[in-house]
Amino acid sequence: MAATRSENRSDLPPHTPSQSERWHYRVAQSPVAPARKYHKRDTSERQKILRRELRALRKLHEYLKPRTHLLLEPGKKYFEPFVKPLLEIPGSTYRHSFLDPYDWQSYQRIFDLGLIKPEKSSVDPSQLGQLNDSLLLVGNFAEVLRKPVFGFGLPAQMAIHQFCMAAVRAHQHVHAYGPVRILLWIPDEDRNTIVPQDIGQRGHLAYGVERCGSATIVASSGKLSMNEGFHGIEMRHTQRVVKTMDRNGMKSPPKRQTLEYQQACDYLAHEGEVPTPEENPLSRRWEGDKEIGQLEMAFSPDEIEKDRQSARAKFLKKGKKESEIRFLSDDPRLERLYRLRHHRRSMENLGKKLNGLAALDEELVQLELAIAAEDLSDNDKENLTMKMQAKLAELKAKQSRLGAAQQTRLSSVIDNLLARNRESSLLSWDRRAFEPLQMTKHEVYPPEHLALLDFQPKPPLSFPSKNQSDEEKLEAMFISKLFVTPGQTLRKALETCAPGAADALIPQAPSVTDPTRGGRLDVDLLRVRLLTLEMVDELLKAWMDWPFRPTLDEMRRTGRCRKGRG
Repeated sequence: MAATRSENRSDLPPHTPSQSERWHYRVAQSPVAPARKYHKRDTSERQKILRRELRALRKLHEYLKPRTHLLLEPGKKYFEPFVKPLLEIPGSTYRHSFLDPYDWQSYQRIFDLGLIKPEKSSVDPSQLGQLNDSLLLVGNFAEVLRKPVFGFGLPAQMAIHQFCMAAVRAHQHVHAYGPVRILLWIPDEDRNTIVPQDIGQRGHLAYGVERCGSATIVASSGKLSMNEGFHGIEMRHTQRVVKTMDRNGMKSPPKRQTLEYQQACDYLAHEGEVPTPEENPLSRRWEGDKEIGQLEMAFSPDEIEKDRQSARAKFLKKGKKESEIRFLSDDPRLERLYRLRHHRRSMENLGKKLNGLAALDEELVQLELAIAAEDLSDNDKENLTMKMQAKLAELKAKQSRLGAAQQTRLSSVIDNLLARNRESSLLSWDRRAFEPLQMTKHEVYPPEHLALLDFQPKPPLSFPSKNQSDEEKLEAMFISKLFVTPGQTLRKALETCAPGAADALIPQAPSVTDPTRGGRLDVDLLRVRLLTLEMVDELLKAWMDWPFRPTLDEMRRTGRCRKGRG
């Protein structure tokens, strides 16, 4: 519902409404001018881009055919070139208001001033969980703030928190008459904090969006794939997406296809296969490989060997040690080649070591699942438990010999495998129904990498009152503190909420220690970013029932929760 400063070519949305639905929509959109971070361009080019912006806006309007299309644009200098021509169209259903789209109360005033008239003057509390499909919110919050506001560094983060979390749960503002579908343009770099592609990016913001609805990336001008890691897993999920699209009669336009989509189509067309997690769970894509290939083509193997021998003899005479001359050369290109090769070998060795430990953890997971089986005899359970404890001791011993950075990388590898290899991936990105459309940053003005987010609230929803009680604020603060550091273990995270919380709450959350529901028998192996919605609900209930939990003021005094990027 909010704003569109720099509207893109819109052969969207993914959901195709029926003719009756198209007439049913009323669209609120603000602002309509392109992003205000202007770059100097020549007048003719700028006019060309502005005309394209206007065509894109009208394309959305013509597709939905809304009864009312309200544009929120407070800037008077943008009114003449952008808004006025739309209002002057004969029979136009466009409407305009100078309300500030960054003032959340503006979205309540839309109804108070009669700019959009709700279908029902009031909504029964029992119907608040039903989607309000008579309204659609479209917005652009791609600006960059000079300094953080309320802990948020970008308007997109504030908009997501407000529109897709707080207002949805409190049935406020635009959601006052039922949850509303929302299309938002956001900076492309922010999409991974909302729809993570890596378990390490699953923080408070991603959890909150998942709790209140489903978020889908419709289009992106950035790099959709991760730079490193889990290429095999990514390709398997992309192949599943392609099959789903085929069943639904969907196909990405040729000029809008991502590289992953093209590769998945090739795999399926030739019945190719990608490595399984057991074969290569840590498949890294390193851009240095390309540079190594170019340098190796510039020199023959004989030339490289000759250079190494001459450099070795030369620098040994100068008193250099063997360890100091392995990268040295009279040719800077060869010196660069030697360093890149060394770095690649180091990465490969580290990858092998981490892969081995990840495989050991996978064996632990399988043992935990076997122990959790209901038809297991006591004797078999005891034998499996002893075997599991031996594997666990081996894993912890090997892990303790790693450096801090390597341990962090290992936990990322293990958690991604646990989250993405389960029957239903923990990441909503892996569960997407279609592949995002690829766009370029030059399709918006000024050129910026943007992404289009489609948020659909998830009914039924339980709503707090508009004036939150201390109990409701305490629940929100508990969730915030729990996700302050998603990479730490659940036990440590609970202890930051209150001393003794881990020992008190974990036994009251059965799913946390249930391997069949994503839990771990050894809770020290479960990190916050792996918590399912069910686990958080159980922990929250146990927290609210705990007689020794701190008061709201006590939690506030222990330190504010970090907001913004999950």
